[in-house]
Amino acid sequence: MISVTGRIKLVSHTTTLLFLVSVLFDETKAGRYFYIAMEGDEFTADFQLPSGVRKYFCKGNCSEDEMIVETYGNRANSDRYTVEYDATDRVVLLTIKGLIRADEGWYRVGVSDSSSHGSYRIFRLIVKDLCDEDVEFGQPRLYNANEGGKVTISCSLFSFPQDRRFLCRDGCNKFLMGTNDPREIRNRYEIKHQSDGFFNVTITSLREADSGWYRCGVAREETKNSCQDFEIRVTGEHLHVVVILLVVSGLGCVCILLLLFRNI
Repeated sequence: MISVTGRIKLVSHTTTLLFLVSVLFDETKAGRYFYIAMEGDEFTADFQLPSGVRKYFCKGNCSEDEMIVETYGNRANSDRYTVEYDATDRVVLLTIKGLIRADEGWYRVGVSDSSSHGSYRIFRLIVKDLCDEDVEFGQPRLYNANEGGKVTISCSLFSFPQDRRFLCRDGCNKFLMGTNDPREIRNRYEIKHQSDGFFNVTITSLREADSGWYRCGVAREETKNSCQDFEIRVTGEHLHVVVILLVVSGLGCVCILLLLFRNI
């Protein structure tokens, strides 16, 4: 038995967290690592492995339907997963983008000269909920906006500058963005930290599809994350046209009735 050190990086834009995990493993078989990450993060870990023609990354026992990435080159990716092999340092670098709860579980990453498992490392990935504390409702709870416009939500959740602020929707099943910076804009979404410790979320170029429930939240390293629920309702332009037509039609009817009454 020998002692090794495994490394993990949780990439959240400009902030990189580095955790060192010391484990014991049978040199002829595999090392076992335990990593904790957060929903929406980018998970990156590297593993020291001998040279081999075949590189692979799989879940569970590596059955055929559990194989995620398999390559005979030095780099391959599949959907959110990427495997790279550094032949000089004999290191396999693994990346999983946009972590979701379903990513939690046991994994195996390895190299071999055939279809056998060869040399590999086993690790367990635990994906922490974005909102692991009671979710509170914001005030106001409902924001009405017009299609093509923008809406700014005040998230009354205190955060320190080093905390991670994020935005998600549909009970956080869909992660939209997160940042440790005082201000960041990504596509149509903006998160801006305020001097009072709270922060604002702005969504621009609104579409009717943006209607729904959202959560803004604060992710903390040592305590539970806090989240705030709010709803956005986007009114489409065609509804404005219908309303205008109804108003015009109504005024027209009133004018006709007034003329009829005057002629009676």
